Amino acid sequence: MRWIDLTKLNVSTDWLNRATITQATIDSDPDLNSSNYPNIWTELKEELKALSHGKCWYCEARENRSDNAVDHFRPKSKYKWLTYNPNNFRFACTFCNSRRTDHATGQKGGKGNYFPLFDPTTKAKNHAELRSEKYILLDPCDPSSSSIMMFDDEGIPKPSFLATEIDKQRLEESVQYYHLHHSELVEMRKQLALQINEWINEANDYFSTINEPVSRTAFTNKLKDLCRLIKPESPLSTFARCIIQGHKDKPWIDLLFQMM
Repeated sequence: MRWIDLTKLNVSTDWLNRATITQATIDSDPDLNSSNYPNIWTELKEELKALSHGKCWYCEARENRSDNAVDHFRPKSKYKWLTYNPNNFRFACTFCNSRRTDHATGQKGGKGNYFPLFDPTTKAKNHAELRSEKYILLDPCDPSSSSIMMFDDEGIPKPSFLATEIDKQRLEESVQYYHLHHSELVEMRKQLALQINEWINEANDYFSTINEPVSRTAFTNKLKDLCRLIKPESPLSTFARCIIQGHKDKPWIDLLFQMM
């Protein structure tokens, strides 16, 4: 999960005006079901998509894994007053956003309308109360969330060394609600790890004879290949970075991160 800077979201004045009017309309009708709200948030899908280079904000997979959607981080069924607030929008794939059963494992996942709180009494009722709300799910728009999650060699999310006990609980529930353990996603990570390990081994062989011009050129090309995998626009780039950092015993690995 990479940090997404929502301040870079390009929202037109026209959309904001329409959103304000529409929000006032649904605020005045407490009986209106959220499924009947005018879905003008879909008009911002391309702008939200651009902020992550086309990747789901939760799992970092490309949209060819599913039809991506504009997710309400705080569900509109529970936070009616945030329905048209762009700061509440997240670009999400179907596997992360909607309830699904992983037929390979039988595990259910997907955020749906879930938004668990550590303390239900802190549920925000207005904008001023958002800061004190104690929510559980990791948020790609919160920079601290990206430091909580790492991965094991099998592609399963695990707590980072910096994670506290509360962070571990947040991660555990986020893995469930965002379906970050879905078998297709785990397999994508496994295949990427195999490619990374192969390239690192090849690069290390070239490095052992780097004084030879041919080896130096081949080594440089492998570094470029690995650098491309950890660029923000690359699919699963946070996972790729984690796998590469697992080879810190090799003296040249730090070069990769210096090149970025």
